[in-house]
Amino acid sequence: MGDVVMTERELRRLPGALSVCGRCGGHVVWAATAARDTGRGGRAMPLDPVEDLAGNVAVQPGHAGRLVARVLKKDEVVDRPVQYVAMPHFATCRSRR
Repeated sequence: MGDVVMTERELRRLPGALSVCGRCGGHVVWAATAARDTGRGGRAMPLDPVEDLAGNVAVQPGHAGRLVARVLKKDEVVDRPVQYVAMPHFATCRSRR
């Protein structure tokens, strides 16, 4: 896994961003899903708070300091340094194994 993208202190300043998983006790970062062609978006998505190049979610700052996430298409590259790649927490949660 990569380094922490934002420090825990920085994440705590974002509205509702950093919390603890109720199942495994690990840290999670909450991001709103970006709207798609269908117009759907805005759902809360739990992500691991470290960059993971094996992940499939691009994360970037959004409106009002909240994080916005979108699932990457196969072989899509993120726009650095604005975005980073994260793993959805439900893929790594220790309680789901």
